[in-house]
Formats: sequence, structure tokens, C-alpha cells
Amino acid sequence: MPGLGPFAALPAEVLGAVRVLPRLLAQIDAIAQATATLPRVAEAIGRVAGDTRALGSLSEHMEQVAEATAPLPKVAQDTAALTTLSEHMAHVAEATRPLPDVAGATGVLPAMYEKMSQIESAMPTLVEVQQQLADLPGTMDALQGRLGGLTEMLERLLASLDQLDANVASLREAVEPIGRVADKLPGRR
Repeated sequence: MPGLGPFAALPAEVLGAVRVLPRLLAQIDAIAQATATLPRVAEAIGRVAGDTRALGSLSEHMEQVAEATAPLPKVAQDTAALTTLSEHMAHVAEATRPLPDVAGATGVLPAMYEKMSQIESAMPTLVEVQQQLADLPGTMDALQGRLGGLTEMLERLLASLDQLDANVASLREAVEPIGRVADKLPGRR
């Protein structure tokens, strides 16, 4: 085979293998590039191995973690009541909304307290009056009896006055002629 030079004497198998060499080298380069990150992967795997060594001591503490988190379901139930509590708080807020007005209205309390103190100081007198008022019906009955006697006496007095009036009228009639005669006497004007 002309143009092949010294390669012409090589067996065909070797020539086929030589022809595959550039492709093989390209594949080896690709493999080399793909595996260039393997040292970093190995290093990362080493770190993961170091991290997983801590899992042994971590599993020892898991019982403490379980004990510490055991109340969490109860806490979850308790916090479920917060919605209802929030609604109740809204009702409380609504119910207590007038309290500032009530607080403002307490301005009358000092004057009211002063009046109540005056009433309190007057209480002994009021109790005394009340005790005297308890005697009032008896006193009124006695007065009624006396008034009845007074009425009877006034009626007799009126009858006597009527009689006196009648007597004075008779006396006037009787004295009138004498008065006329006396007016005619000398020395009288």
C-alpha cells in the first residue's frame, strides 16, 4: 500500500486499533474531565461520614427531646381555644366600651357622698322623729277626743252667744225709748 509508508507492513488489526486511538483518547479525556470532581465528592462523602458519626450521640438525646416535646399536643389543644377566647375578648371589649363614660360620670360622686354624709349626720334626729311619729296616732286620738269636747263647748258657746245676742237686741229695744226720753231732757245736747 503506497502512501502508508512504514505503516503498510502493520497488520490490519493494529491499523484498526491505531485508527480508534484518537476516539479512545477523546473518550479518556472526557472520562478524566467527568471524574475530575471525584476528589471533591470523596471529600464531601468524608464530611457526611463525620456528620453521621454525631447521629449516635444524637439518638442518645432523642429520649430527652421526646420528653421535652411530650406536652406539645396539650399545648396545641390549649391554643385551639385561643379562637374562642378571641371571640370572647371581642364580646368583653364590646361590653366594656361604655366604661370610660361611666368613669366620666363618677364626677358626681363627691357631691353625692357629701349629701349622703349630711343625711347620715341627720339620721339620729330622723330616728328620734320617727320614734315620736310612732306616738302620733295615740296623740291624735287624744286630740280628737279633746277636739270633740271643744266642739261641744263651742256649740254651747255659740248657743249662748245667740241667746246673748237675742237678749242684747231685746235690751236695745227696751232701752231705746228711754234713750229718746233722755235725749229730750234739759242739759243734753
